[in-house]
Order: sequence, then structure tokens, then C-alpha cells
Amino acid sequence: MNKMKLGCALLLVASLGSSVYANDYYVKATGGINKPDADMNNGNSIGFDNGGIFNLSIGKKFNAFDVELEYSYGTHDWENKTTNVKGEGKEKGIFINGYYNLNLDSKVTPYIGAGIGRLKYNDGYSSETKKSYQGMIGAAYAINEKVDLNVEYRYRKADYSTMDLSSDNYIAGIKYKF
Repeated sequence: MNKMKLGCALLLVASLGSSVYANDYYVKATGGINKPDADMNNGNSIGFDNGGIFNLSIGKKFNAFDVELEYSYGTHDWENKTTNVKGEGKEKGIFINGYYNLNLDSKVTPYIGAGIGRLKYNDGYSSETKKSYQGMIGAAYAINEKVDLNVEYRYRKADYSTMDLSSDNYIAGIKYKF
């Protein structure tokens, strides 16, 4: 985890060299629906209810690319169908994401992205932190020069000792450029 923190800090410091007045930096807040699924490594069958997800990011634009540091928090309810045990799952993660923005010379900008990070999963009984990755596709709508609204689909996956957890996330958010 210390290498991840060091890498994030170096990325942020390296990006501070250009002019702040060019709207190169941004903060972004998104939220939406978290639809988890898992392949269990112990033979149990788990059912999940949809939950919520919230992401907070700070980033920098490099021409058609964005690089950001993201904090993510998600929740959902689960039930072990084999033992009838129920609980609430919580995910907390930190990611470095990269995006490619397709410039259409319009207010709408489609994008694709990928991220890698660490995701801590707590099922209410135990917790574990593992490497995670995610892929994103979406579009941003420019309200004005400083503010974008975005909609996005995100696939996320992390392999834990007892299960391979994945989720489909449908999110919307706001991005403020400074």
C-alpha cells in the first residue's frame, strides 16, 4: 500500500508544474448504482442486492487525456444462500484512473478509461484488501467552461481469498475544472 501512496503522491506533484489558469485541474464527484456479483471459492452461493456507490476524484487534463486519483465507497446487502447468513458489504478503494476523451467539437465528449488500485472489502464479518482494476465508458456534457455533467458505466473486479468480486456500476456526476 505504501508504494501505491507514493506513486499517487508523485503523480500529483508531477502534474503541478503547469498553469492552473488553463482549466487543467478538476475535482469530480459521482454516485450511482452498484450491482455486485461474485464467484465463490468455497462452494457457497451468494446473492446480492443492488447498492450504492460514491466516488470523489481530483485530476489533471493532458490534451485528450485525463489522469486522476479517485476515492471510492460502495455498499450492498448480501445473503449466503447455502447458510442463510446475511450481511452488508462495504467497499473502500483508491484508484489511479486514465481517460481518453474523444473530441467531437461539441458540448458532448465521449470517453473511455481504465484504472488500477486497491479495494478493501468488508462483509461485516471480515475484511480483506486486494489489487483491483476497472474499465469505464461514458460521456460528459459541458454545462459551461468550468462544469461538466457525466454519465458512465464502470466494470470493477477484485480477487479476494474467498471470492472473485466484480460489479457493474451505473453512475452520474459533476466535474468542476479550475
